[in-house]
Amino acid sequence: MNVTKNARILVFSTVKISDPAIDMAGLLKLHYSPKVYTISVPCSSAVKPRWILRALAKGFDGVFIAADGTDCPYGESCTEKTGEIVK
Repeated sequence: MNVTKNARILVFSTVKISDPAIDMAGLLKLHYSPKVYTISVPCSSAVKPRWILRALAKGFDGVFIAADGTDCPYGESCTEKTGEIVK
């Protein structure tokens, strides 16, 4: 995938870990591209494979799932399972 500065990226951000990190970046006045769009989800397991495929079909250049990793209450492999389904 050829990612450029103009790439539109959709981020699925988890409420427990990723959302606070994004908020902290804003408080610290760190900047990221205005072409990055975020959607909050309770857990990365809530991200449906069809949402990823639809985002790509609607013109997003990439999708990033900011998962909780080992802190996920539903198991750390949630995102991996979703990724395997999308492949």
